[in-house]
This record gives sequence, structure tokens and C-alpha cells, in this order.
Amino acid sequence: MKAAGVNPLDWMVAEGKARSWLDHRLPLTLGWELAGTVEKLGADVGRFKPGDEVFGMIDLLSDGADAEFAVCEEKSLAIKPKALDFPGAAAIPIGALTAHQALFEAADLRAGPDGAYPRGGWRSRVDGGAACEGARRTW
Repeated sequence: MKAAGVNPLDWMVAEGKARSWLDHRLPLTLGWELAGTVEKLGADVGRFKPGDEVFGMIDLLSDGADAEFAVCEEKSLAIKPKALDFPGAAAIPIGALTAHQALFEAADLRAGPDGAYPRGGWRSRVDGGAACEGARRTW
């Protein structure tokens, strides 16, 4: 481990506020976003090799990444972009997942030939001004 992300999920779990949807048992290591260097591999791992710089989000039901080492499934990691340092890479996963869920699950965006569009097509134009106005009214 070179870096671990810290976000509201960590304090929610630490304060017991996530018990209704996450069943953790104590003792528990917090932190589920990570960036680091691969040390060892399981027998069936094929995408990585020791020394690879990786980042990702480990399973929320397992122990976390706020430790010297973390264990996770291969599918939970990606090669860290060279343009990112370890702390920057560790800060991405949960924020990126939240944005993806907001766009593709809550807003029901779909991929199209010219980009993403709402399911059923455009019913009204939404530009930066409209989005900002909606955000101001929401918050």
C-alpha cells in the first residue's frame, strides 16, 4: 500500500451508521480505496505482475485498505495511470463509482453513437446553466 482514500463511507462505518446495509464484524480495518504496488499474486491472476503500480476499490464487505498490505480480487484493480501519483489514484474509485451510478443508474443515461443520452432520447435541452441551476435549487 502506498495510499488509501478517505471519504464519508469510512467515518460512516467507523461510527456504525452503515450497519443497516453493510454487515462488518470487529475488528475491522477501514478504507476501501487504495493505490500501491503489487507484491504477491494468487495462482489464477493473469492481468498483473509483481511490481505493477495499481489502484482500485476493494470489496466493501471485506477488511479495508488502511493497512500496510491489502488483499483483493484481480477485478477490483486497474493499472495506475502514470500521470497520477499514489494519493491521487487512491482518491478516485468511490467518487468515480458515485458519478457513474448517478449518470447511468439514477439518470438512466445510455451510450449512443455520438455520446451518452437519456433513455428515450432528448426531451429537453440540458446545458451547463440548467445543470448548475438545478444544483443550486437542490442544495
